[in-house]
Amino acid sequence: MRHDATGRIGALLAGLLFALLLAEIAVRVFDVSPKPIDPLPIPTFQLSDDPVIRYEYRRGYRKDQPGYGSGHYGFETNSEGFRDREWTVAKPPGTRRVIVLGDSITAGSKVSDVDDVYPRVLERLLDASDPNFDWEVMNMGVGGYHTLQEVETLRVRGLRYSPDYVLVGFAINDFNPNADGMVYQMLLFSNPDIDPEQIDRSLLGRILEKTRLGYVVYHRLSLLFGPDRSGASYADRFLNGRSTVEVGLELLSKLQREFGFESLIFVVPGLDRSFDEYRHQAVHDRLAQTLRSFPDLQSIDLLPDLAQREPHARLLATDGFHPNPRGHAMIAELLQREIRKRWMDESNPGNVEP
Repeated sequence: MRHDATGRIGALLAGLLFALLLAEIAVRVFDVSPKPIDPLPIPTFQLSDDPVIRYEYRRGYRKDQPGYGSGHYGFETNSEGFRDREWTVAKPPGTRRVIVLGDSITAGSKVSDVDDVYPRVLERLLDASDPNFDWEVMNMGVGGYHTLQEVETLRVRGLRYSPDYVLVGFAINDFNPNADGMVYQMLLFSNPDIDPEQIDRSLLGRILEKTRLGYVVYHRLSLLFGPDRSGASYADRFLNGRSTVEVGLELLSKLQREFGFESLIFVVPGLDRSFDEYRHQAVHDRLAQTLRSFPDLQSIDLLPDLAQREPHARLLATDGFHPNPRGHAMIAELLQREIRKRWMDESNPGNVEP
């Protein structure tokens, strides 16, 4: 009897493993969303002194330093730790200054030439269209950041540059407080001064890295039941039951009133399939609902215009999430149009409804 029971259990386990294997194959063959992006190279980053920001790019990072990767984040940073040229704090006379906040899309992941990333393209377009001012567009995008980290970056590092305008790029994973590809956890792990109890060494991270099926299931469950344990401390300290987007927009609204700049939140849609098969509309709707609490913040969803210009979204992307140079050029053109319409057109001095 014991032998028969053992055989049945073995057959059951073998059948379960076979079913999981088939499910893993199906998820990959049918390209089920969401898809994990490539891991971020840890040597590019360092821990931040700001507990809200958590981590940042290393300052003055160069191609000849350890960990440089041409495949995913192959770029250099300025002395402030951003993928851009060097900046001066004092704003020259006759200059309009724009700060762009965002994540790896704004930083230009997988785009090797920084001149092809949309903030730099936007600067050229604004200079060409407005002979009355010199335009400076400053790229403060950092891979893996969510909205609260982005606006906190503006607060602690961007305001000293006296921006006239602040653009905030919203990506479809921004409601997830743990969308950094475990960069923060890995930085903690590599820091000998960090208490090991703060580090999540669970099997979960390994599963999410190795299997598409595990990643899809975990993502879907997290949407239903909230953030996982590794984000609980952050949520308890800074979110008070709200999303990173809501808290970030609340801070942006406060800073806008206090420092007098104009802001625009713009939505970059997912680029993982044709726009006529778009599957992320619920995220757009959630952002629109959140924005209703902040009537002083202007916003624009780039989805309709991008879909009209190029229905095949994958032709605008490198990996279904990050734009390629053509995608960056389209984003820059749409932002330049919005800036002109909202803030540069004398017949419409900034009072456009979001």
